[in-house]
Amino acid sequence: MSYQVLARKWRPQHFSRLVGQDHVKTALGNALSNNRLHHAYLFTGTRGVGKTTIARIFAKSLNCEQGVTATPCGQCSACTEIDAGNFVDLLEIDAASRTKVEDTRDLLDNVQYAPSRGRFKVYLIDEVHMLSKHSFNALLKTLEEPPPHVKFLLATTDPQKLPVTVLSRCLQFNLLALSPAQIEQHLTYVLNEEHISFEQAALALLSRAAKGSLRDSLSLTDQAIAQTNGNITLDAVRTMLGLLDQSWAQQLLQALIARDITLLQQQLAALVQQQSNFAQVLDDMLSLLHLAALAQLSQQAAAFSQQQAFVKTLADSLAPAQIQLYYQLLISGKKELPYAPDPLTGLEMALLRAMAFVPEGKTAVAAPTSGVVMPAMSSLTPPAPAAQHQPTQAVQALAAQHGPDTAESGIVTQSEVTQSEVTQSEVTQSEVSQGVNQTKAGQNTDTSTAAITANDELQLDAATARIMARRGVQLNAPISGKPVVVNPTEPSQSTPSQQGPDSIVPAAPEAPAPKKFERPEAPEQPASEYTLAPEQNDAAYDDRLVAEDTAIADDTEDADSAAYAAVSDALWQQYEQDAPAQTEALLPFDGSIDEQNFSVRFAAQVDAWAARVETLDTGGLSRLFLLNAAAEQNGNQLTLRVAQSQQHLDSPAFRTKLQQVLEASFNLPLQVVIQYQPEVAQSPLAIQQRIVQERLAYVSRLLQQDEKVQQLQQLFNAELLTDTIVVN
Repeated sequence: MSYQVLARKWRPQHFSRLVGQDHVKTALGNALSNNRLHHAYLFTGTRGVGKTTIARIFAKSLNCEQGVTATPCGQCSACTEIDAGNFVDLLEIDAASRTKVEDTRDLLDNVQYAPSRGRFKVYLIDEVHMLSKHSFNALLKTLEEPPPHVKFLLATTDPQKLPVTVLSRCLQFNLLALSPAQIEQHLTYVLNEEHISFEQAALALLSRAAKGSLRDSLSLTDQAIAQTNGNITLDAVRTMLGLLDQSWAQQLLQALIARDITLLQQQLAALVQQQSNFAQVLDDMLSLLHLAALAQLSQQAAAFSQQQAFVKTLADSLAPAQIQLYYQLLISGKKELPYAPDPLTGLEMALLRAMAFVPEGKTAVAAPTSGVVMPAMSSLTPPAPAAQHQPTQAVQALAAQHGPDTAESGIVTQSEVTQSEVTQSEVTQSEVSQGVNQTKAGQNTDTSTAAITANDELQLDAATARIMARRGVQLNAPISGKPVVVNPTEPSQSTPSQQGPDSIVPAAPEAPAPKKFERPEAPEQPASEYTLAPEQNDAAYDDRLVAEDTAIADDTEDADSAAYAAVSDALWQQYEQDAPAQTEALLPFDGSIDEQNFSVRFAAQVDAWAARVETLDTGGLSRLFLLNAAAEQNGNQLTLRVAQSQQHLDSPAFRTKLQQVLEASFNLPLQVVIQYQPEVAQSPLAIQQRIVQERLAYVSRLLQQDEKVQQLQQLFNAELLTDTIVVN
C-alpha cells in the first residue's frame, strides 16, 4: 500500500475529532439533533482549517443509515463510501475548474431527480467564489428554492467575492484560524500515534510556521520527518524553515539598547553570513519586546519565551515607554522593508532609527540574571546637553533674589526660570562660543564703532568686540580681573568668578501681587552698571537669534570668563529692553456690542481673568476648567467659582497642578478655594459666547437696516437668512 500523507491520513471523521471550531460544531450538532436543517450552508475561512472536512462529516450525518444524527456511525455503507470519496449522492465540485455557465447548467439539470442511495443529494461546491457571474445567476433560483431532497454545501476562502444574493440564501459559518497551541497539541498527538520521536520546541516552530492552518502544519511535519529521517529536532526544523536562533535577536537588542554601534555592526556582519530572512529577525526582536512589555504586567509572561531570563531583564531594565517606542520604531521599519534597496539595508536603517530615538529611561537598573549580559542604563540614555543642567542653578539664584520668604517656600515662577534659560542658550552659548572660536583661529577684526573704544582696557577679543559693536552694546565698567556685579543693590548676587560664564543669571524684577486682575505688564529694568544702545531696527535682533544653534564653548578655554559673563549679561539687558511691553488696556464691554466696541472679539480683551488664563502655562483639561471659572482674589486667597459641568475633573492631583500654575502666574503662594455653581456668568467661556452672539446680532441689525438689502427684499420678495451670516 502506498504512503498516505499525514494531512489525509489524519483527516477527522467525526465532529468530536475536529480541532477547534467549537462554534460550528455546536450549531451543526444542534441542527442535526433537532432536525432543523437549512437547504444551503456556506463555510468560509483560511486554507486548511476544516471547511471541506466539516462539509463531508455533515454529509455523512445526513445520509448515515442509522438516521440523521450528529454522530454518524462510520461503519455503514454510506459512511464508508463518503470516506472513500465514491458515494453517488455526494457530488464534490471544484468551482475553480468548472467556472463556465454551461457547467453549472449541466449540474442543475440533475437536481430534480431523487437521490439514488442516500437520504439527501448533497452538492459540495469548493472554492465557490471562482464561479463566473453568469454561473451565479444560473444558480440563484435553485439555491433559493431547491427540492426537499437537495442540500447545498458551499466552501470558500474569499467570501467577499460572493454576490450578496448568494450570501443571503445561505447559513454562513466563519471558521477561525487555529492557535499555535492547538496545532502543537494536535501534532504531538499525531506523532505519538505514528511513533516518531520529536523535540517539543521543534513542534512549536512548526505550529507557528503554519500560521493557523492545520493542514499546512501536517505538511510541514511530513517535510520535517523526511528532513530528519524520523527524528524531528529543533535545529533541523529551524534550518528547514530558514529561521534563525532567537539569540541573534537578543544580541541585536543588547547592542541597540546599549547604543553600541560597533557591536551592532559586528552582529549584522555575522548575521549576513547566515543568509537569513531579515524580516524574521525583526519579528524575533518584536516578539521579545512584546513579551517584555507583558512581563512588566505579569512576570509569568516571560515563561512563553526561550530567552526567559533575557525577557525578565528587559522588563526590569527598561521603562514601559522605552519598550513601546522600540516596538513602534522596529515595526515601522518592518513595514518599510519592501521599499528598501535590499533587505539588509532596511534592517540596518530600522535599527539605526531605533538607536537615534531614545526616550528617558529608569535611573536605576535591576541586576541582570546570570548568563544574560545587559548594559547599564547609564549607557542607554544619551548624555544631556550642558544647557539642560542649568535650570537648577537658575532657580537657586532667582530664589535668592526674591528674598528669604520666596526661598523658604521654594516658589520660583516658571517665567523667571525660562528667562535665565533663554539668557544662557541664546546669548552665552552663541555669542561667547563665536568669540572663543574666532580667538583661537587668530582672526583679528578691526572695530569701527565708538562703543568699544576701550577694547584694550577691557581685554575683549576682536571677535567679541565686533559682536558687541554690531548690537550697539556698551560696557561702562572694567571687567578684566574684577568681579562684575549685575545689580549692586542685591547682596545675594554672586560674582562671575564664583559662578563661571554659564551660570550667570540676570536679575529678575519682583512682580507685586495684583489685588485686582490686570494685564501682566513688562517688568521694569533693574538697576545695572551697564547702559545699552537702542536697536536701530529689527534686523539686528533677528540676527542675534539666528546664533542659538551654535556650539557651547568648552569650560577649559583660555578666554577670560569674567569678560564673557559681562558680555552675556549686557546682551540680556538689551534683549529685555527690546521686548515690547504688553500694556494694552481692557476694552469696555457691558454685555452688548455696538459701533463703539465692535473691535471686541475675545474675552481676553474685556476681562482681566480671561486675559490671565490666556497667559497661563497650561492646556487641555486644566485650561478648560479655568475657562469655565470666575476668579476673585482676597490677599493670598483665590476663590474660583466653577461651572458644575467641570466637577468631574476635580481631584487632589488636579488641584495640586492647578495651584502650581496659578502660583507661578501670581508670583506668590496662594490658597485656592473652589466653589461649584450650576452656571458662571462671568467665566471667560460665558463672556466669549456673549461676545459672539452680540457681534452676530449687531451685524444682523446692520444688514436688516441697510438700504440696498431692503431694496432687494422689496423688489424680489427676498428674505435675509440670518443663520448664514458669518462674522469675522
